[in-house]
Amino acid sequence: MIETIRTLSFRIPSQTDGLLYPCKSLTLPAQWNALIDDLWKQFWSKKRDLQPMRSRSLQGLLLGLLPQLVTVESKPAASPWICSVEEIDRKLLRTLVAAWMQGHFSARLPEAEIRRKADLMNADDLEWQDVSINLIAGNCNGAGTISLNDKSFTLLPDLLAKSLTRPDRTFFYGSFPLHFYRSPITGRGIELFSWPPRGINDQAAWSVLVRLTLQTIPYQSFPVINCDFGIRRWVSEANSKLGGGNRSVYLQTGLAGADAGTFSRRFQVAKVRWSPPRAQDGRNVYDLNWVDVLPELFESVVPNKPVPTPNQLLREPLAFIDRDGVNAVMVYSTQMLFTHEVRPGVMPPERQQLLRSVAACFEQDFGLAFVEEPFRRKDGMVTRGKSVFPRGFWKRDKGAIVNKLKPGADDVFSRRRRLIVEQLGTRVKIEIRYLSEDVRDALLDSIGREVFGEFSAKGRQVAHNHHLWEAKGLTIEVQSSHQNDLADKLDDQTEGAFWRRVEQIKNAVPLSPSPIGSLIEINDSSIFQKKQDADPKTAMRIGYAQTGRLAQFITTTTKQTVKTLPDRARAAVLDLLRHLGVAEGLPKLSKKLERRVGAVAYVAFSMLKRRSARGLELLPMMLYFPSAGWPIQATASGMGGFMPYSQFLLRLAERNGKARWLRWDDGQNAGRFVKDWLRQLPNEGGVLLLTQAQNSRRHWSWLADKNITLDSIQFDQNDPPFPAEELKNLRVVRVRQHDGTETPQVVMFSEKDARQTSYASGLFQLSSQAGRVYYSVAAKPAQQRLSAKWSKAEQPDLQAWNPGLVEVTVPLIQSGDDPVEWAALAHKLRDSAMHFSEALKQPLPLHLASLSEEYITTFSSSEEESD
Repeated sequence: MIETIRTLSFRIPSQTDGLLYPCKSLTLPAQWNALIDDLWKQFWSKKRDLQPMRSRSLQGLLLGLLPQLVTVESKPAASPWICSVEEIDRKLLRTLVAAWMQGHFSARLPEAEIRRKADLMNADDLEWQDVSINLIAGNCNGAGTISLNDKSFTLLPDLLAKSLTRPDRTFFYGSFPLHFYRSPITGRGIELFSWPPRGINDQAAWSVLVRLTLQTIPYQSFPVINCDFGIRRWVSEANSKLGGGNRSVYLQTGLAGADAGTFSRRFQVAKVRWSPPRAQDGRNVYDLNWVDVLPELFESVVPNKPVPTPNQLLREPLAFIDRDGVNAVMVYSTQMLFTHEVRPGVMPPERQQLLRSVAACFEQDFGLAFVEEPFRRKDGMVTRGKSVFPRGFWKRDKGAIVNKLKPGADDVFSRRRRLIVEQLGTRVKIEIRYLSEDVRDALLDSIGREVFGEFSAKGRQVAHNHHLWEAKGLTIEVQSSHQNDLADKLDDQTEGAFWRRVEQIKNAVPLSPSPIGSLIEINDSSIFQKKQDADPKTAMRIGYAQTGRLAQFITTTTKQTVKTLPDRARAAVLDLLRHLGVAEGLPKLSKKLERRVGAVAYVAFSMLKRRSARGLELLPMMLYFPSAGWPIQATASGMGGFMPYSQFLLRLAERNGKARWLRWDDGQNAGRFVKDWLRQLPNEGGVLLLTQAQNSRRHWSWLADKNITLDSIQFDQNDPPFPAEELKNLRVVRVRQHDGTETPQVVMFSEKDARQTSYASGLFQLSSQAGRVYYSVAAKPAQQRLSAKWSKAEQPDLQAWNPGLVEVTVPLIQSGDDPVEWAALAHKLRDSAMHFSEALKQPLPLHLASLSEEYITTFSSSEEESD
């Protein structure tokens, strides 16, 4: 058994007093900012509450053409606006800003007006300042967590990236040499990828990816630098099916008066998407166009280095790699309607190889050291049973389900039926809306197998498409009907077409007074291959929900998926029960823990998000799991008290059509909702409150690393923290996922031979200084059959598995508690979903809360500041 793991993290040695970053800074002159702001207001004259100007195209233009630059704020009014390795000619900067103004504002404003504003900008107004920033200077709060200068989160990764992108530095992936370039700025942190790509001759191009981020950890007095490895895949085949929406193109063009070999070699990103159809020779023709102005700006500044058009990239996707100094290539996305031959992920041998090379550079150049290794804690001490609940009740032969149950399955089916009765009542109605009879039959079989333990049984057939199952107080009635044109593609990808389908469903389907579960067969998304096609799935979910139906979809069977139909039908049936609020598998507390704390109820706080023409809207919500496991309840701002989970989902769908989706002033601290909702819960023993850092910390400020306290909780930033003893029976766990490289990747070594990589799972604790912080590592998925010793260097089509660590922080416990008990419960809750066969990315209550967003529509604003 693996007892220790090593994270791909580095730290500045504790004896280091400071790490200075000398650079030049520049703040946009006030008169320049006023002139640009005036154009901005004219440009968005239709906007009411205009936000301060933010321009990613100006940021991208400067970073793409001036490799001396380290940071450029997207808000020109920021101070400082620019940080650079050296001073840049002021006249050149003025020329670039004027070119950006012309390219950005000319779509709506007269060119003469833009030129007049630009003429009022004098290059002599720009003043460079000498700056020296201590990248690791910071103060620790009362709980011992370090707080750093915001600039450090960009400048320190940038400093490390310079070390890895030096032209004289070569790395190896297997036996292949690599040289790294900088990716576009993507928020905090730096991304590098190897260039030129491999696989160009095979029409399956790919690069090795490195991400560097600076992170703080609760209760830890020093920051860490996380180093992630992955694979960046590029569109390689001509005329690939890109699907709808924006697609990213990486661009590198000629540099304005600078030697590229002296500074970090950097790419920028521009977006492309399909234009509306135009008539040509009696048919509709679609063109791929730039969404933003960055390519046009590049060409206006460096006219002798033309950027290829999007249609050229579509026809010859790999033809513009280092063509006359111009690099342009489109990033592959899994949302595209074709499969890349190269699979994602880096296998342990290559990750270990890259780690050693990067570590050698960091130690040589900066004296960075590995973070001390976390160690394994016994995480089975808080629960009874090896697994939360048995999986795979039916035996299999060569992958196929056979008519034979495993021992103990009867007890599981009995408990599942009891949960259904407690949550939904003694009589449950389910609809099947099918396109093919084989899918209908598979769904009927799965209902019999997964609820009643009957193999290949369709219950009692009352009529042609009417079936009943009855067993000990539970009756399930299934009504089937052939799917009509409600499952056809939408007329187009507009919001109007979406709502027309919703109204079409509401007119065709009778309103149900109580929630009904609907299993709906639809075509796979690959069927919508034309540019104008729009997948109807979300519109169907909202439409059926507004008639009182909770929908779970299953895709039509193809030659490639016919063997998986029984498993897909099983998953659909179990997931439908999840929509209806049926969930089993909560951890059984050990007798020792149960005697001390009694029963434990679980609550999850989450911020639901919707993007609409009004911008990003947020809705605070809470989900409640009673200690018995049922009934699951939820509420949200403006909804009143707690209600059954199924009813909550229907209420969310109903609110989508309202003029305003929520009743919440997002300037307030959402933690006050948590305080109010906790008071509404019944007093039934212990309560474990679960939160997710990336989801909620901007809206409940106490969850941020720099604010989180120890054994106290602050619901509102204007109120003092509540000590744990004033909140009897409450415990809090905050989880943080790998998103944004906020938690590190991991290398797991064999205990017998440290040279051999392996896999591990369980709960690992960080250093004693961060004694309330743990890492939850999921077991390798059953379908992942690759050995940790295999290599992808020679076989890039292998599917690698990279265990993403989930950070589990326990900020509040009660007297006599051991924090590892509550961290272990959160870890166990990742393995508690009956509708999902592998470990969840977060504990079950948070998982169910996040799935509520399935009943929320998302549309981009037609006037969104996307550049």
